[in-house]
Amino acid sequence: MPELAVTSLADYQALALTLARNPGLLASYRQRLDAGRENFPLFDAAGLARALEAAYARMADIARAGRPSEAFAVRAP
Repeated sequence: MPELAVTSLADYQALALTLARNPGLLASYRQRLDAGRENFPLFDAAGLARALEAAYARMADIARAGRPSEAFAVRAP
């Protein structure tokens, strides 16, 4: 929802006022957010925690083996 991104405090305040004064617009944003939760991994807290734990375990395995740090991808749920 890039239309909610702002770059200044003034823009943030203007957006907040717009949403406060337009309940229909605010409701439409809430509906879009709710609909997107099912398809957005960040809202899957348990799955995200499992992915992060797996990444930490891999980092620990690499360190215990005495290997240098290496890049790898963390798979989102």
